[in-house]
Amino acid sequence: MIKTGKYDDAIFYLEKLLGSDKQLPTIGKLLNYSLLKKAHYLNKDYKSAYDVFETQKKLIDSLRTEQMLTKIAGSKVKYETEKKEAQLELLTLEKEKEKQKKNLFLIIAGLGLLLVGLIAYFFCKNKEKNKKLNNQNAILERTIDEKNVLLKEVHHRVKNSFQIVSSLLYLQSENMTDKNAKLAIKETENRVRSMVLVHQKLYKEYDLIGINSKENISDLVKDIFESHGSQGQPISYNLNIEPIVLDIETITPLGLILNELIINTMKHAFTGLKKDNTIDVNFSKADDKLVLKVIDNGKGFEGDIKQSSFGISLMKGLSKQLKASLNYNSKLKEGTQVILSISKFNILP
Repeated sequence: MIKTGKYDDAIFYLEKLLGSDKQLPTIGKLLNYSLLKKAHYLNKDYKSAYDVFETQKKLIDSLRTEQMLTKIAGSKVKYETEKKEAQLELLTLEKEKEKQKKNLFLIIAGLGLLLVGLIAYFFCKNKEKNKKLNNQNAILERTIDEKNVLLKEVHHRVKNSFQIVSSLLYLQSENMTDKNAKLAIKETENRVRSMVLVHQKLYKEYDLIGINSKENISDLVKDIFESHGSQGQPISYNLNIEPIVLDIETITPLGLILNELIINTMKHAFTGLKKDNTIDVNFSKADDKLVLKVIDNGKGFEGDIKQSSFGISLMKGLSKQLKASLNYNSKLKEGTQVILSISKFNILP
C-alpha cells in the first residue's frame, strides 16, 4: 500500500496489527514500526512519524539491554564456575596455586575490558542516535516554521483582497443615488467586513487555526453599529458571549449569520422614538450544541418571514452548512427572539 501511495490504509492496518493482542516476534514489530514510520513520513505527518520513531527506538534499546544483561549474566556464571574449580584445585594442588591465581586475574581483567568496551560502544551509538534525532527535530521545526510563514502570507493576501473589495463597494455606494441599491451595496459591504474581521484576527494574533468567539462577536457587533448606524433610532446593545475558541469553518458562517440578524433587526424592529431600543446578543455552549440568540424589544411581527430575500436565503444556506436550525419567536409589540442552534462545530483548546 505504501508503494501505491495508499498511506492512510497502510497506517490503519499497521496500527491495527501492532495494537492487536497477537504476539509478534521482536523483529516483526521492528519491521512494522519501520513501515508505519515511513507511511507517516510520506503522508507528511511528521509528528506521527517522529512518535513512531521514538517507539521503535525504545523497542531497540529494550532488546539491546536484554541482550547485554544476558551476556553479563552468562559471564558471571562462567566466572563463578571457574572460581569454584580453582578453589577445588587449590585444595588438592598447592603447586598450581600461583598459576590459578594468574588465570583468575586474567579472566577478571578480560571481563572488565569487555564490559568497558560494551559500555563505550553503546555510549557512542546512543550519542550518534541523539545527534541524528536532533537533526531530524531541527528539520521538522524548519518545516513547521516555513508552513506557518506561508499560511500567514496567504491570510495577509486574503485580508488585502477583502479590503480592496470593501473599499470598492464603499466607493460604489457613495456614488449611487438610488436608495435601495445603495442599501444593498451597504449590506454587501457589511458581509465582507464580517469576513475581514475573522482574517484580521488570524493575521494579527498569529493564530492560524482558532478564533475566540467572545472577541470576534464583540468586535463584529461594534463594527456593525459603527458602520451601519442605527437607522435614525437610538439603539443600544448588550452582549453575553461565552469565550469559546472555534475554527474558521465555524466562526466565519456564524459571523455572517449574526451580521444579517443584527442588520435586519436594526432595519425593521424599531419604529417611533422609543428611548430603550435594545438588542441582546447571547452566545454559549449548551449540551452538544452552540446556541446564538439575538433578542430585541422592538415592534415584533405576526405571520411568516419573507423567504425570498437575499439575506434570508444566505442565512438558510449558512445554517445548512453548520447543520443548524434557525427559529423565530415573535409577538406584536413584544419583540422578537431568533435562536440559532448549531450542531456542526469544532471547539479548539
